[in-house]
Amino acid sequence: MLGVGIYFARRAGTSQDDYFKAGGRIPAWAAGFSIYATALSAITYMSTPEKAFLTDWAYAAGNLVIFAIVPILTAYYVPFFRKLNVATAYEYLEERFGVALRVVGSLLFVLYHFGRIAIVAYLPTLAITSVVDINPVLVAACVGILCIIYTFLG
Repeated sequence: MLGVGIYFARRAGTSQDDYFKAGGRIPAWAAGFSIYATALSAITYMSTPEKAFLTDWAYAAGNLVIFAIVPILTAYYVPFFRKLNVATAYEYLEERFGVALRVVGSLLFVLYHFGRIAIVAYLPTLAITSVVDINPVLVAACVGILCIIYTFLG
């Protein structure tokens, strides 16, 4: 993933519009898949199969919702935000409801991800350290650093 990030970072422009919206050159279907893919993590790939195996397949069936979500994102969500010419949903919240709601929405998102990122980083660390005798703190730090670099590359 780091290699993919480096490759596309070299091809990208340097403007804010290029970073957040790829200059508007991404087709709506690709943006829809990208939105869904941002929700995928170690939780999706490790915990969901385990939960399905230990209990029943009802929990795993939730991941099949992609086939319903992506067409909706492609047809309605992406064109809506493109028409408004906003970079983020938080920018839309500010324009529609004011700065206070944008700040509240942003803070709630950050708080949610503080808890979520701990699980997302812990699961690959647990998997790697179960097969290789490496310090788990070192593995978690490496995973975190690679994710930060990849994210900053855009």
